[in-house]
Amino acid sequence: MRRSLVLLAVSTAVTLAGRAHADNIAPGAQGHPMAAAPVRTDLEPLRKRFPQLGHISSSVWQCRVIGGDSLVPGPSDTLIQALVELDPADLATITGGYTWQPAPDCWSEHLSDQLRPYMPADGDWRYSQRFEADARTPLYHGSVCVEMRGGTVYLNVATS
Repeated sequence: MRRSLVLLAVSTAVTLAGRAHADNIAPGAQGHPMAAAPVRTDLEPLRKRFPQLGHISSSVWQCRVIGGDSLVPGPSDTLIQALVELDPADLATITGGYTWQPAPDCWSEHLSDQLRPYMPADGDWRYSQRFEADARTPLYHGSVCVEMRGGTVYLNVATS
């Protein structure tokens, strides 16, 4: 009898842990991981996290804790998506300081529906592997693209 209770308790714990993990990696309520995250416009958190971007004049962004509902205590990873507007001088510094190529065709496929209306139409989106590494800092991984005419930077980065 005691062995049956222990096995039942272990089985229940494994089932609950597996359910919690599955809920954490599932898409958001509307099929996108950022669907439930509020759209933010405050600049200071982005300026502190991504100083290589220079002076950010405006931004719309979302932040979501990945795995925040986990039953396992510990630090949580963060997913950030942002469309950041740079000052013209910082855009000139960035565009002149790196080697650029056209952004991959699928570069914006993960952009949330809430941020998509803010994305410049018909932009000249470019990618630089070196700029991406510099801009996102060693704390983040993910993609960074720059719209060369207007100075919008797209960030889709996460801590690891």
